[in-house]
Amino acid sequence: MDRFQSPLVTKLAVALVFAVTTGAVSAQTMTPVTSTSSPTSYFYFGDYVGVSSFRVKQVDGLTSTGKSSSQSANAGTLIGYQFNDTFGVEAGYVWAGKASKQYTAGQYRAIGESAFLAGTVRLFSNQDFSLRARLGVSTNELRGYAATQRVGQFAPITGSSTTSLLAGIRAEYAITQRVSATLDITAPQSLSKKVNATQAAIGLKFQF
Repeated sequence: MDRFQSPLVTKLAVALVFAVTTGAVSAQTMTPVTSTSSPTSYFYFGDYVGVSSFRVKQVDGLTSTGKSSSQSANAGTLIGYQFNDTFGVEAGYVWAGKASKQYTAGQYRAIGESAFLAGTVRLFSNQDFSLRARLGVSTNELRGYAATQRVGQFAPITGSSTTSLLAGIRAEYAITQRVSATLDITAPQSLSKKVNATQAAIGLKFQF
């Protein structure tokens, strides 16, 4: 776990700090702030839980005896910075859940993990509700269970770490001035060359 997270999280943190610093300076330069205006620039963090749907592609030499897809719970956390009413940037970690598929050679089982950096843009908003698009990059990894790792034919499924496009939609509902309920839907991502995951999650977002 540490092997996967530590270098990547460090790189994401550096990228996030650079993006936030650059954006904050630009926002202050372009938008004068008066003492009576409401703040539109702020940091935020969020936590969420949901469901991942995994789809395993056909692998030469393996015969499937079960469904091509499986579902699992997921969870994640993120931190971000809102430059203004429209644009923001965020980074986070996602425990994507457990992918599984039954073959004649045995059951394939692996845990998916991702770390991401993404920009956000507001598509629609009113007093309580907003809709935002997310677009960025995600570094992903599948870690096979011990029994899975002992089956050499499963190696092409797990593969190595991948980098994929992150695209999704987030709906937010303001509970208070600083707390919002969120619903995130993420387009299919490649956790490996043979495994895709589509994710949906609900959570809470806190401004500070």
